[in-house]
Amino acid sequence: MKIFDKILLFLGLALLVGLMGCGYLFPVASSSSEKPESPALPLSSSPSSPPLSPSSPSSPSSSPSPDYSLLINYYFTAEVAYIDLSIKDDKIKCTYFDPSTANIPDGPIASVPYWTNSDLKTKEATLTLQELQELKDLISKNKDFFQLPGVCGGAAEYQRYYSYSLSVELEKEKNSVTYQSFPEAKPRPDSFKNIEDYILNLMNKKLSISAPI
Repeated sequence: MKIFDKILLFLGLALLVGLMGCGYLFPVASSSSEKPESPALPLSSSPSSPPLSPSSPSSPSSSPSPDYSLLINYYFTAEVAYIDLSIKDDKIKCTYFDPSTANIPDGPIASVPYWTNSDLKTKEATLTLQELQELKDLISKNKDFFQLPGVCGGAAEYQRYYSYSLSVELEKEKNSVTYQSFPEAKPRPDSFKNIEDYILNLMNKKLSISAPI
């Protein structure tokens, strides 16, 4: 064989070996153990994740109630009356029913409310510093209220009566008292009556709401 032919044969073999090494003629298995990455799934369709629920309004963070030096609540309802009065320091607020708007039929009044929640109105105002101080002074002069029993009036079991509820908290002293009103009831305790009269007059002065019957 001529030298030129040997050279061509050698070059041909070298080219063949090169092509085989690159995998062009026969596929060569990859020696890497890594698996090809699969496309990432959306979060909502991921098998390991539960379906996302519709978003709901977040509940407001619970914050401690503000500290008041004076808290008063007074509550009374009857057939043609509704008074829910509150005083928190210098803020006075009342939800009430105006009896002049009651639709009362002729004849005796039945023992049922002649008002509904939609008939109720609310007013509020701010006490002056003097009014607030005078109210605190009055309560301080009637400290017997804080020693009263929870129920006064002396109604017997099954006795029909009207209920007047008064709750007072001044500084560190507080008490809640319900007075049962009926024809033979014991008189209101003086401290109860004095505070009740004062706050109802204040309600009329600041909110133009008349005292209940």
